Amino acid sequence: MKQGISVIIPAKNESASIGQVVGQIKQLLPGAEVIVVNDGSADDTGQQARVAGAAVVCQDDGDACTV
Repeated sequence: MKQGISVIIPAKNESASIGQVVGQIKQLLPGAEVIVVNDGSADDTGQQARVAGAAVVCQDDGDACTV
């Protein structure tokens, strides 16, 4: 089994900064799995994270959540 590093980032309404955060992590830890947990964001946090190369998980707590 291949072992690696996973970075999990909780985020809510962070569309303005999540792309930069994901990009910086990918630069610092090439090959790391980056997962953003979108916690009911009303903006496009999930989309911005995905464009930056992260996997996105939507936390379903009854709020709107875009992925």
